[in-house]
Amino acid sequence: KRAIRNLAENAIKHAPRDTVVEFVVEEDGTVTVMDRGPGISSEERELIFQRFWRRDRNQQGSTGLGLSIVQRIAELHGATVEVQNRVLGGAQFSLHFVAAAKTA
Repeated sequence: KRAIRNLAENAIKHAPRDTVVEFVVEEDGTVTVMDRGPGISSEERELIFQRFWRRDRNQQGSTGLGLSIVQRIAELHGATVEVQNRVLGGAQFSLHFVAAAKTA
């Protein structure tokens, strides 16, 4: 829950005002959070999961821990986190969890 909340808060913080943040939950255990913000440069993709890293160091109310917490939670649950830019603009973060086996 915390990882998804952190992704949602991050999307809301970086997307333009009045933008819809989308969530997709798939049967294979993937949870995706998508926004229509500025996206993430290839250089930043190497940095965003580092503790205390912030795009804007002058921004108040941000510690730079949100995405590093997401990555750590994913690791603890045997999941992975992936980030990419959307074709029409914005970022897309996907948490890939191993889906629980279905019981009959």
